[in-house]
Amino acid sequence: MDIANVQEILLADEVRAFRVPNSPDFLQGVLNLRGVLIPMVDLRIKMGLAPARISAKSRVIICKTGRQDSLGALVDEFTGIVAADDPAKAKAPGGGTTARPMEIIDLSQVFPSPAPAWRAPAS
Repeated sequence: MDIANVQEILLADEVRAFRVPNSPDFLQGVLNLRGVLIPMVDLRIKMGLAPARISAKSRVIICKTGRQDSLGALVDEFTGIVAADDPAKAKAPGGGTTARPMEIIDLSQVFPSPAPAWRAPAS
């Protein structure tokens, strides 16, 4: 995820998303962030994994999706920012290597369509 697209990072247990009827499973709802409604998605469900379990380490990353839209991505944990020209050679925050697997997510690959999946097609 390109840091230039990240607007802020919130504690997941302090965020309240309001469910949207008939929405895809991965859409956890919308959250009101200072008067702006932002869809919140569970990236685990979107990527075919079990739903996220909110813990003290869980975060919602508010990011731009390539358009003017923003998205709240529910993630298991956020440990820091890594500068990486080549994600395969990424180092852990602090310069060392990490003993745990590190996921680098490209939202354009997770949501490849030109319009967000949670929106109805324009008529």
